[in-house]
Amino acid sequence: MVETPASSNTNGNSVMSPPNSINFLQTLPKKELFQLGFIGIATLNSLFLNTIIGLFPYIPIPVIKFFVSSLYCGGENFKEVIECGERLQKRGISNMMLSLTIENSEGTKSLTGASVDHIVQETISSVHNILLPNIINQLESKPVNDIAPGYIALKPSALVDNPHEVLYNFSNPAFKAQRDQLIDNCSKITKVVFELNQALLEKYPGRKAPFLVSTIDAEKYDLQENGVYELQRILFQKFNPVSSRLISCIGTWQLYLRDSGDHLLHELKLAQVNGYRLGLKLVRGAYIHSEKDRNQIIFGEKTDTDENYDRVITQVVNDLIINGVRLLLWSLGRRLS
Repeated sequence: MVETPASSNTNGNSVMSPPNSINFLQTLPKKELFQLGFIGIATLNSLFLNTIIGLFPYIPIPVIKFFVSSLYCGGENFKEVIECGERLQKRGISNMMLSLTIENSEGTKSLTGASVDHIVQETISSVHNILLPNIINQLESKPVNDIAPGYIALKPSALVDNPHEVLYNFSNPAFKAQRDQLIDNCSKITKVVFELNQALLEKYPGRKAPFLVSTIDAEKYDLQENGVYELQRILFQKFNPVSSRLISCIGTWQLYLRDSGDHLLHELKLAQVNGYRLGLKLVRGAYIHSEKDRNQIIFGEKTDTDENYDRVITQVVNDLIINGVRLLLWSLGRRLS
């Protein structure tokens, strides 16, 4: 295990210092070091990278699995993912974020009702069979507040048929049946998370953060504005009531959007008025190359995004202290412009 000196913060919780990179590399098995070395060479410059990309369709699957799967994939079944979690714990990484869902914001992929049901059921199974045992095993051996929550990511566009039209017309009465189906699918998963949080809190009453969290992932701007934000509010009201000590659902805000700061202040006010806790996953952004109105809705420079990110985090942390907002900071990519 990588040794990282611990200190105490003002709340009495131990805080881990950043790990030493040399010590970390010394903990890796030779096979993994070889794999990382190969990946490093493959991405050394554009010539190497473009060559590998060109060859990729012709590389046998077993070769890809050897060089890539064990580095970037948790496993092919519940047992393998749990074992991956145990290896990560030895390196000081206590939490997981799982996602079974499919990127389908354009609605071009064929998703029948049966396949959406499959996604919902498999996601619930992942909570019970991966996230839950992963955190319980740690709760039995570590201080309860030294363990980060487990996250299950829900992609709205993968949890309903015809997702683009449903999300874009979320408030249109003509799409009420599909809207209700999307809300129901997200609710089925988040209800499991909520109930497990309540049960675990009874056993570990000293816990301050959630044990598990349902995370609503971001979509492209038009779907986010027309549907996803409202979907998040509905889930917050159901599963983040002020009467509950723990929140069970967080939404995603992309801070490369020019209006994100004002929008978040509006969301904070709505949460206070309607009696629920706001759960935030703050990211810089993920759709910069595919947003059709990029120049109008996204900051033109990365420095502007960074300034907005810092400003919003400061505002949210202040509200966190006062009103109990749940915050997850996330960074997607180093270059946004």
